[in-house]
Parts: sequence; structure tokens; C-alpha cells
Amino acid sequence: MAEGNSSAVQESLTCSICLDTLKDPVSIPCGHNYCKECLSNFWDQADSCSCPQCRETFNPRPVLQKNTQMEEIIERLMNQQIESPPHVSLHEAHIEAPEKNHNLIPPAPVGSQPMNLCNQHEKALGSSCRTEPECICSGGHKGCEIEEPETERAEKQLQMEKSLTEIQKRIEESERKLKEMRQTVSTIKISAEKEVQENEKVFNGLIHSIEEAHKKETERIKAQEKIKVEEVERVMEKLEKEIEELKRRNAEMTELLQTGDHIHFLQAFSSLCFSPEEDIPVMTKLSSENLRKRLNQLKNQVDEMNMWDTQKITTEVNKAQLSILQSPTPDIREEFLQYSCHLTLNPNTANKHLHLSEENKKVVWMRENNLFSDHPERFDSFEQVLCREGLSGGRFYWEVIWSGREAEIGVTYKGISRKGDGDKCLLGYNDKSWCLFCYNYTYCVQHKDERIKITSPCCSRIGIYLDHPAGLLSFYSISDTLTLLHSFQTTFTEPLYPGFGLYFVDSSIAICSLTSQKNHGVKNKKRKFSESINFDV
Repeated sequence: MAEGNSSAVQESLTCSICLDTLKDPVSIPCGHNYCKECLSNFWDQADSCSCPQCRETFNPRPVLQKNTQMEEIIERLMNQQIESPPHVSLHEAHIEAPEKNHNLIPPAPVGSQPMNLCNQHEKALGSSCRTEPECICSGGHKGCEIEEPETERAEKQLQMEKSLTEIQKRIEESERKLKEMRQTVSTIKISAEKEVQENEKVFNGLIHSIEEAHKKETERIKAQEKIKVEEVERVMEKLEKEIEELKRRNAEMTELLQTGDHIHFLQAFSSLCFSPEEDIPVMTKLSSENLRKRLNQLKNQVDEMNMWDTQKITTEVNKAQLSILQSPTPDIREEFLQYSCHLTLNPNTANKHLHLSEENKKVVWMRENNLFSDHPERFDSFEQVLCREGLSGGRFYWEVIWSGREAEIGVTYKGISRKGDGDKCLLGYNDKSWCLFCYNYTYCVQHKDERIKITSPCCSRIGIYLDHPAGLLSFYSISDTLTLLHSFQTTFTEPLYPGFGLYFVDSSIAICSLTSQKNHGVKNKKRKFSESINFDV
């Protein structure tokens, strides 16, 4: 019973964090005691302040106050243990005859663990058997490989320390991952809440627009109703007067027919007989054709708005997915080649001075006009041509070789103007296109009204890299090394069509046929499901 009480007291004086006697003890609101340093370190590493034993959470973090009463109790107990004399297992005066043959055990030092005895020989366990891993006494396991406990302990301790180190590493790694996951959950919740709020604004605005349109259409119908009713009422009033006049003449003519005075009949005839007036058109039905047209237009506008918003959300989601799944932007040509794509020039877009050859992979400027038929996609004023393929939803890479005094290499949305001679038709001069201008001595890039000059040695081979979801378009010069000329960072909302421009005789641009040196065999298999190439005929 005394041993149980002693164990309980010892447990109450032990820190559950370091499993040692309390040092500089502190108490927290739930009543548990800890070493001040242990608890401070524990809370510094945790996400919240909670009791390591009962898990009660405290907010804000409690101020740790020293438990002086507990500290005094620990000091008194420590002093008592130091002053107490050693105990003996058995005293000679108490040994009776039946116990004379028993083996007596030397007294154990104060504070040491009880000595273990061999159940078979009643001797102290003092060795370790390597053959059958267990602790033995001096009389056991004859013929087995015996090891001193100190040596065996040292070996096992090294193993345990190594395991302990691994466990601590795993704990730290798991805690780090747990913290990251908590942050991820928080980020997801914040992002979702933000998206909900943004969508709420969009849909509220849409609902408001529909309600306003409905209100205006109702008012217009009521106004049209009023106008038409007033028109009909005027016609009705005119008809009523006409009926009265006709009735009056009907009576006079009936009376005249009865007279026997021929002279009077002939004199009155001219004033009573007259040709009937034409029928007055009466609107009995409101025309709703214009109304239906306007309502259909409104519906189409709402559908377009809804589709635009859906596409925007889908685009953002795809961009988020691809940013996680895709590898970083390549930095060597071999890595770019895995994104190489097949391109061909579209004859329907080529200006009459541009001649296509080599299976529509090369274009040359010539004075002689081509006998092209008129086509809505053809550039009629500027010597430009687009590729047949529209690129979207993934990564793409292609190379061209140019020659002559000047060449224009770019990309554009399909909606670029083809007719006329304004900036709206020129590659790089509007908000639908991006372009690299190559001269025999320098480069420059342009988008809308922003033109940037590039100081780099000229090269006849140009590489173009497009990461459509990331909004990245890069131009590279290719010689012995790969040199970045310029990158556009924006948001692409439509498929992009590679395009070229030539303005001097015998200038040319040729699309190169590329094969990946490392991944050619599996290049197409690596394309993401979201990548797409649209073909225009």
C-alpha cells in the first residue's frame, strides 16, 4: 500500500513531457503541472495552446506562473532521500532455521531498480545470451555465446538511439506535413469563399440586368398598348359619325324615292348620291414580331454572358490544374522539342504577293500576283499569312527559318481583320496579335501600341514557345545556343494561330520539321487531355 502511495506521489511530481522530476514547476488552468521550459517549448511548436494530458485548449495563451508550493514539496522529498540510510533486504537477527539455505541478496542502493532474479536458479541476472536473446544468471545457458550486459546494452542502446532518431525525424516530418495540410485547408476555404463572393456579384448583376430589361420591356408594351388603343378609339369615333351621316342620307333618299315631282328628284339626286368612302384600316392585333426579336436578342446576350462567365471559371480551373501538373518552363532546346507541333500555312489567308510551297510550309514574297480567288479570310492589303492550326489548352513549340531584309513572326486570334489597311489588320499592332519583327541587324517585338527594341545578334532561326494556359509566349534565337529574345506574359482567351509577314522581294519564311531527340516516340502520348489544336479549312 505504501509502495502504491509512493508511486502516485512520484507520478504527480513527474513532468509528462520530459518524464523527469519537475524542474521550475508551473501550473496551468486545468490543474496539471509541467516544467516551465518543457511546456513553453511544447506550445511554441504547436498550432494552439492545449494541455498535453487532458487536451483542454486555452485561448489566449496563459501566462506561466511558478508553482512555489510544488517546488518546496519536491525539494523536501529530495532532501529526505539523500538523508535516509540504505535499507537491507534481510537482517541476520531475523534469519530463522528454514531460511538458512536461501541465497541472500546484497542491499540495493537507494533509488535503484529492484534486482531481478533467475526463476530457475534463484541467482541474480548478470549476463545476456546471444544465442537465445534473453537475460540469464551465471548458471544458465551453458555452451551458448554469452555477452556481458554492459556490452550488450551499449549495442542495443546504439540501435535504440538510431531508431529514436528515425522516429523523431518521422514525427517532425509528419508534423510539418500536417501543418502544410492545415494551411492548404485554410487556403482552399479562403479561395472558395472568395470565389463564392465573386460569383455572387456576377449573378446578382446578371439578375439585376434581367429585371431591368423585363421592366423596360413591360413599360414598352404598355406604352405601345396605349398608342394602339388611342388609334382604335379615334377610328371608332370617326366610324360612329360616318354611321350617323349615312343613316341621315338613307332617310332622305328613301323619302325622295317616294316623291312624284320629277324636277325635285333630279335636283336632289346630285347632293344625295355619292360614291362610298374607302374602308378605314382598323388595327385589331398588336404586332409582336419586333418584341420577339428583341426578347430573343436579350436571351442571346444573357446566354453569351453566362457562357463567358463559365468559360472564365473553367479557364481559371484549368490553369490551376496545369500549374500543378506541368513541369517548369524548359530551358534547353531538347526540352522544348517535346512540345513541338505540326503547322501548315493556310492558302485561304495568304496575300496575293505570297507564294506557298513545300507542302504549304514555306512562304516567299514575289512581285507576280497569285491568281487567288477572293476569300473572307484572305489579307487583301498586307502581305501576311496564317497557319491552319489554332493552338490552345497546352504547351506548343515550333521553329522557323527566315531570310531577306525583314520578316514578321507572330501569333493572333482568329478574329484579326483581313480587309483594309489599318492597324487592325497588322500582326502586332492590335490587341488580337503579338509579333516579333526580324531585321538583318536587330529585333523588336510589339503588341498593340507598345513596341520594344531588342539588342541581340541577329539569327536566321527563331524558336517560338507558347504556354497557352499560363499566358506565356516566348521568342528564342537559335544558333549554337538558345537565347531568349522576349517573353509576353498575359492571359489568352482564344486559340492562337501562328502568322507571318513579308514585305520585300524574295524574302521568305519556312516552318521547320522538328523531332525530339529524347522523347519523340512518346511525345504525343505526353500531351495533356486539355491541350487542343483546332484546324481551319
